[in-house]
Amino acid sequence: MKIQTIISSLAIIISVTSAHAQDADAGRLVFKKCAACHQIGDGAKNGAGPVLTGVIGRQAGSYEGFRYSKYMVAAGEAGHVWDEDSIFEYISNPTKYLRKILDDPRAKAKMRFKLKSEEDRRNVIAYLATFQTTMGKAPEAMEQMTALPSTDTPGRVCVTNGTAEEHLFIVETENTRINEMLGAGMQLCADSDQGGKISVFESPDDQEGCTRIMAPNKSDTLVRYMDFDRCFWGTHIE
Repeated sequence: MKIQTIISSLAIIISVTSAHAQDADAGRLVFKKCAACHQIGDGAKNGAGPVLTGVIGRQAGSYEGFRYSKYMVAAGEAGHVWDEDSIFEYISNPTKYLRKILDDPRAKAKMRFKLKSEEDRRNVIAYLATFQTTMGKAPEAMEQMTALPSTDTPGRVCVTNGTAEEHLFIVETENTRINEMLGAGMQLCADSDQGGKISVFESPDDQEGCTRIMAPNKSDTLVRYMDFDRCFWGTHIE
């Protein structure tokens, strides 16, 4: 897909931002089914299950202080990191999922609960994504986060790629719209004292990405890319 087509799709992406927020709200209600075993947010503690704050991007079986099964520990030692797709599959049938990724028919998950509804699973994952912290970032994201630039950029709107991957970035202001593929640590800026909008897509061929409205003299850093307006930004972790 051409860059111009991607840019024209921004209005559609912005219009569905509220829908994604509703997914997280619905997920908060679904999470009540999980709350008997799991805690999330400030002050969360391990219970029958581990704390889920920052679980997206966390190595399996690695939350400090929780006593995982040997199979979950083995999954983590094999390099398994939780992302939205793996969580989506895991919570539908935890034991089946572990047996699949470990290729071990004897593997068993401590978690017995199964969330069968696909809609409920998507919604609860959207809710989990609102509780991302530095403890849940993948290692490459953690490395980039140690050098986040200031968000104060007088007279400019800027976006910095704080991930290890190259992405398409767009900066729009009242009279300027520029786009560029940025590698790790690169920055894209446009002059403006009225604020603007920054967007990121995984590649020029993608139609779904992330968009943020920027206040005057403020900018942001992409910490981790996730489509459908669920990216993690530097201002989320200050």
